[in-house]
Amino acid sequence: MHFFKHVLLFLLFSFIPPNVVADSLYLQNGDHLSGELLNLSPTLCTFKSPYQTNISQIKRKHILRLSTDQRVVIELYSGERLIGTLSSPKNEILSLHSQQLGTFTISLSKVKQIRKSLLSSLLQKGEFQAIDPHIIHGKGTPNLKNSKSATEALTEKSVTIGQEEEENLKQLFLRNTAVLLNPGEKESEIFFGYTLDQNTDLRNRDLSVLGALRFGITKKLEGFLNVPVIWAEQENVSEENYSKSDNFGLGDMSLGFNYLFVAENKRQPDVIGSVAITMPTAEEPNMLAPETVALGSGQWHLTTVLNLVKNYDPAALFGGINYTHTFPHTFNDGIRVAPGDSFGYQFGFGFAINYQLALFSNFSGTYQMETERDNARVPGSVREPMSLRAGLSYAISKKNYLQPALTLGINDDAMDAMFGLSYIRRFE
Repeated sequence: MHFFKHVLLFLLFSFIPPNVVADSLYLQNGDHLSGELLNLSPTLCTFKSPYQTNISQIKRKHILRLSTDQRVVIELYSGERLIGTLSSPKNEILSLHSQQLGTFTISLSKVKQIRKSLLSSLLQKGEFQAIDPHIIHGKGTPNLKNSKSATEALTEKSVTIGQEEEENLKQLFLRNTAVLLNPGEKESEIFFGYTLDQNTDLRNRDLSVLGALRFGITKKLEGFLNVPVIWAEQENVSEENYSKSDNFGLGDMSLGFNYLFVAENKRQPDVIGSVAITMPTAEEPNMLAPETVALGSGQWHLTTVLNLVKNYDPAALFGGINYTHTFPHTFNDGIRVAPGDSFGYQFGFGFAINYQLALFSNFSGTYQMETERDNARVPGSVREPMSLRAGLSYAISKKNYLQPALTLGINDDAMDAMFGLSYIRRFE
């Protein structure tokens, strides 16, 4: 009888997966789950149980405690990234066990994301052998002695820890007004656009190629430079006075900075401020010959933007306001023009379908005040264009993206339509 008991126990333990007693979750309803923690995002926990074929997704707010048997990467809302194993001595409190830092406690509310250690798999392949795998050097942590810090070694190998590709993809449409690049990281963009606008008897067509460069300066500061080349055509389609003219050349260049004032956490969104200056690098318009085609405004513009971005996996919501001041300018023909300042707003969302494809849409509007010409107000010069934009982001590879988008004007002050296609590449 004892022989059969031993055989039964042997067979039972032979078929139990070796990681059954691995990671654990304790939920508010009293449930206790054992299995493998795949990822903990700001809103969801992805968990795999050895007794289920499907992967479970649990709302993060329902989790009281969690522990891991293997090392994981812990990314804090403060921006620090640490590696170690976790235990949970009490509700909503985590204990991180690290050989370099020892054991210390972290509030679960300060943790942005937890995922399986990518660094561990690299070490198993023989990469990063000089790195202490138990710490990624960050703000508030000591430097490693007699060796390179983990951050330096990771920078040399161009590896980013603790950030999902899906998150970058769904926020890609915010690249002009958000801080998405790490220090030293760069992003180039080539944009091809076609714009059509018809107002009474005038039909305007623009073909533009925009070269853009964005670069990470610090963890919170990002710079950008935009250089457009434009072919524009103006056609008078009236039967009595048909005419057509066009122009080609450099447009108005712009440069600026984006700064992350407040980082997103469980309760508040990212708060991002931007400032940009547009320079009159295009050929100056001729005020006395309205039939000539202008490629720029001929004036300096200063724009400030305030954006809010909040992630609700797998979506990102945003909203923002902006203010543009246009400096008065006296043109070569002696006419002084002072366009009115403008106030703008926008809101929209991005939605990651998978790691390769994301959709986005946003609504934007502007209120531009009256223009003055030779110190006299121009009647009817107040404009309030509104437009709706929709598109998708497609990841060709890890750092190469395509982004087609269609913009439709929804009132008479806005352009009729614009189709654009962007190719974006990130590099270090």
